[in-house]
Amino acid sequence: TAGKLTQLFKTKMLSRTSLSSGASPASTAKSPNGTSGGGVAAPLSADELLQWSNEPVPTSLLRLAPEHAARAVKMFLGILRYCGDAPGSEQISQAQAIETAQKLLHQGLKRPELRDELYMQLVKQTRGNPSSGSRSKAWGLFNLVSASMPPSKDFTGLISEYVHSAVQVRGMTGSHGRGSIHAMRLSVKLTLAAA
Repeated sequence: TAGKLTQLFKTKMLSRTSLSSGASPASTAKSPNGTSGGGVAAPLSADELLQWSNEPVPTSLLRLAPEHAARAVKMFLGILRYCGDAPGSEQISQAQAIETAQKLLHQGLKRPELRDELYMQLVKQTRGNPSSGSRSKAWGLFNLVSASMPPSKDFTGLISEYVHSAVQVRGMTGSHGRGSIHAMRLSVKLTLAAA
């Protein structure tokens, strides 16, 4: 699944040459082992770009129009805040968490072109996340997004496969993952019925 996810991600990235040139969209992000390099950041592979980070992304993970890329950066900051990964967000109130989740859902519902980006950002924050609290919040948000809107047809099968594999591999993820799978199936069915 990780290989398929990485392959699809590569085809939808901001620039097809970004992996080889070192100008990847999030190459300045903290590496999966928690260290950030000084000076010029080493290029990250697509798999590394889809690993948890507590640092903001400089641009969207997927290839988007500039106005949507700027919104994607704000969405990722919202995810960091919601999960308690952003500096100073460790103790956000329940009201602040609800407001942040509402803003994220609003972006995906209002702008369908941001849905896949939102899903990929959630994949990023659930893969290799060392904090059980942050990981649980990210999966809870994944569940909310899945219940509210499906990913595009290009991403539905892959996201579903990712969640299935996460349920099988991780114990705690199980209930959130199963909820996400069920919610995504329902939102896909509702979208198809409305079309």
